[in-house]
Amino acid sequence: MTNFQRCVLTFYFVAASFFIVSHVCAGPPQRGKQKAAVPGDRLYRAGHPHRIAWYAVPSAGKHYAAGYVGGGAVVKGHVRLPDEGTWGLDYAGALLKKRIWLGWWHGRRAQDGGGTYKTDGPHLHHR
Repeated sequence: MTNFQRCVLTFYFVAASFFIVSHVCAGPPQRGKQKAAVPGDRLYRAGHPHRIAWYAVPSAGKHYAAGYVGGGAVVKGHVRLPDEGTWGLDYAGALLKKRIWLGWWHGRRAQDGGGTYKTDGPHLHHR
């Protein structure tokens, strides 16, 4: 490879790097017509807190499943009653689907833990 070819290759590498970095740092293109920011504007001074950043995307994707959280029975569980559990999302797996929504125990193995939660901890002595 001659010196001229090395110079041309280096030039193309630097130009491509500059192009990629400038597009990554600029973020996605703005949609719609936006009002120009006035330096005296309160939202301008606050950094536009009402706008959502382009990198703030929801974390729950197509591999998440929705269901009632709170069951504890892996096998032979009962159907959930209307007053049990809370609605939520959980990761269900990408390649191997996982069983994340468990059944409920009613009767002998109830999981409500009624009366076992103490709201007052040990009292600390202050000097």
